[in-house]
Amino acid sequence: LLIAPSAGAQGERAVNFSHGFFSDGETWTTTRTALEQRLLITAQAPSTPWHATFGDQASSLGVSLNAWQRLNVLGIAHSNGGLVSREYVQS
Repeated sequence: LLIAPSAGAQGERAVNFSHGFFSDGETWTTTRTALEQRLLITAQAPSTPWHATFGDQASSLGVSLNAWQRLNVLGIAHSNGGLVSREYVQS
């Protein structure tokens, strides 16, 4: 999943982690922290309302991504997060 708003630091990769059902962005804390320390990335893991429709979840993801204002965001998703990411890209 590659998404585009505005540019960050040169050489820095922006990564968005999307969580699954019965979960929130905190699910990715350990992984996100480890990867930020080992790789040249800036990561975020927003919480989307997993109990809402895919359209509503995709809108919530879009708000987080647009507020982040990054170019070339790499998306990593688990379970429901993959479906939400796909819905976001398709809408």
